[in-house]
Amino acid sequence: MLLECGSELNGAFLAEGLVDKVALFYAQTELGGGAVPFARGVGSPLLLEQTMRRMTRTMFGADARVSGYLRDPWGGMTDSV
Repeated sequence: MLLECGSELNGAFLAEGLVDKVALFYAQTELGGGAVPFARGVGSPLLLEQTMRRMTRTMFGADARVSGYLRDPWGGMTDSV
């Protein structure tokens, strides 16, 4: 299932451990302290990146996509590609 939703639902799925794979898209622009977080309860996408396995980063000019697995839905996943 693909989730492309707001802060509350993103945070709820992450908190319940229902997310297997994440794709985060970053733009160079900073939104500031008043911006809505991408997931309620997650301080920063960078913290989420630290828990990813088999992470890849793809650049699109100054913007980036970071994707990786938070958990192994099939069992037996290794860190090697």
